Amino acid sequence: QTSFDSPGRSDAGSVLGSPVSSLFRSRFSDLSASLHREREAGKEPEDEAPSKKGMTGTQAKKVIAEMSKLNEELSTVVNNLKARQEESEHIQGLLIERAERAAQRIIFLQNRISYLEEELQENDGELQHLRICLKAVEIQMPPHPDKELQRCIATFKDDYQALKRKRAHRASMASVRGFDPLQMGTPLR
Repeated sequence: QTSFDSPGRSDAGSVLGSPVSSLFRSRFSDLSASLHREREAGKEPEDEAPSKKGMTGTQAKKVIAEMSKLNEELSTVVNNLKARQEESEHIQGLLIERAERAAQRIIFLQNRISYLEEELQENDGELQHLRICLKAVEIQMPPHPDKELQRCIATFKDDYQALKRKRAHRASMASVRGFDPLQMGTPLR
């Protein structure tokens, strides 16, 4: 480290030895040396202030305090950002987990819908088969059948018509709600 106040160099000597000061001396050589020294002494603080390149101890302490304060604020900001990042990663993990569960639920429901539609088609096939068998029985019946047999046939026909109306009502309700019964059978892939 070099000191600005080294004993081998005086500020007054450096000012007097500069080209500006020699010009100043030659111009006013008729003045007395004491008057010249008074002027140089009066100008020394003005010339000295801009030529200093360092900062005072008070300024250095102030800068250090400000830097320390800024460092603490930046540390706080960094810690807050890390906390936000951890929070975001946690939320993202939860969202991914929920999306995976939702996808699994969708797959399960699609499989369930496919199973129920197959079962419905099987039941429809069985009902159609029974209806055809009943029609065959009616055709083969004698002209004056038993009253109990006629009652059973009439009950089956009424139940079949009620089931048909119920299915038609469900289909119309599904179309009103926006479900297309034809598209329900095709699972999304």
